[in-house]
Amino acid sequence: MLYQSEIAKIVMIAKQSHNLSRITIETNGTFLPTDELVRLSRDILWSVSPKLPSSGNPCLSTMYEWCDLPNIQFKFVLGNLSSDLNYLKHILDSISYHKPIYLHTVAYPTDSPEIYLHRVRALALLAKDLLPHHNIRVGVQLHKLLWGFDTEGV
Repeated sequence: MLYQSEIAKIVMIAKQSHNLSRITIETNGTFLPTDELVRLSRDILWSVSPKLPSSGNPCLSTMYEWCDLPNIQFKFVLGNLSSDLNYLKHILDSISYHKPIYLHTVAYPTDSPEIYLHRVRALALLAKDLLPHHNIRVGVQLHKLLWGFDTEGV
């Protein structure tokens, strides 16, 4: 999102040259889109992946503004399942957000597939109990299962 005018050009070229119906832009959500990108929003699926408290990074202060865009989904990677889910529940309950929310658990370099999948199952069960009225989808980081938990850059 640091290069929004270039992103807008790419979106327009992709639509015209390749007849794409929708382009997904993934962002951590720190910067809101410019007016130019907002005008193109019907052609963009915004996948916003804000940091949660367990990441050690500041939480997203612009999340509420992102909710106003059409074609948006949120994706969260949870480190501490219960505290991150409680934080997320507080946010979601305060904004009445019902668009897709994807949840993943952190995949650590020392994980085995069994340990990782156990955490995914625990996340699914906790999410079902804590967030029953939201459009929640729990996923796995498939690249970690395929190429290993200590592999970077895939």
